[in-house]
Amino acid sequence: MMSRFTKTNVPIPENRRLARLTYELTRITDSITDNQRIVRVFSMKLVGAPWYELEWSQAVFTAAAELKVAEKVVRYLEGGRSAIEIRDELTRELLLGAGSPARSTSPQHNLMDQEIVGATARFLERHWFGVPA
Repeated sequence: MMSRFTKTNVPIPENRRLARLTYELTRITDSITDNQRIVRVFSMKLVGAPWYELEWSQAVFTAAAELKVAEKVVRYLEGGRSAIEIRDELTRELLLGAGSPARSTSPQHNLMDQEIVGATARFLERHWFGVPA
């Protein structure tokens, strides 16, 4: 069964599309596992020397943002959204976040918002640019 079309109108076989989606989901799951580990290690270190760990916590903000984006994509996939719908939704969120950056009185909130925008952009670059429009 043929389904999706590339920009050159060459059909992509359904089994290739499914294989690609399975591959991407595996990469997303691996990313979730890696980022959960980073956050878990940080939380264990935080008990020992919180002042030091908080001073050097930028990588944890990045990992937490990438975790949030990846988990959102998994929820979208489980909810039956197509790769194109997910790409379009993430692009919309990316443009909204870039066009209206957070201006909270909380520096941590603003930093997390910036990291989520960056994580969304990296996710789109890594996983979805190959999806035909």
